[in-house]
Amino acid sequence: MIGIDLNERYCQISFYHEEQQEPQTMETAIDNYQIPLVVGKKDDKWVIGNDAKRLRTLKQGYVAEDIYRKALGQEKILFGKESYEAVWLLAKFVEISLARFSDVQQLVFTVPRLTVDIGRVLKGIGQRAGVQKSAIYVQDYKESFCNYMLYQPKELWQYDVGLFDYTNRGMTYYHLAISKKRMPATAMAT
Repeated sequence: MIGIDLNERYCQISFYHEEQQEPQTMETAIDNYQIPLVVGKKDDKWVIGNDAKRLRTLKQGYVAEDIYRKALGQEKILFGKESYEAVWLLAKFVEISLARFSDVQQLVFTVPRLTVDIGRVLKGIGQRAGVQKSAIYVQDYKESFCNYMLYQPKELWQYDVGLFDYTNRGMTYYHLAISKKRMPATAMAT
């Protein structure tokens, strides 16, 4: 199982094998888990993340940033004389990111806000990367928080739980409440 957390600037990839007790997160450097959401091309070689940013610094090849937002807006991006759909570049980013994993059984995309269009785009990207449609899931941060907490020991979630998410855009608070008035008990994140 592989989880890809995507936002407008970064990507974070976590993976889980049944033999392991806990998921692991891919490091890009020591204690750095965020991959810049950047795609670059020099000659016929595609690169992502810090390697793509390096191309920009060295003024070599072509680099595209802001591909998540542009993919959702169905925009095109010029690489010299070549034009690429931003959704194709985002798919290229995911494809390169997943290349180090063999046989992806499940793929979960987590995004800040989920719409039908975002879900459709990301499921298509997952299929392009070789994952079966029925094994691709898309969730927002709120649903991810709820799923994460409910797989923790009951002592951690039997009462209300809060999560603060601080980004350059501000702070978001998520609240998980367990209603014991119904049987079985229900969980709701807001």
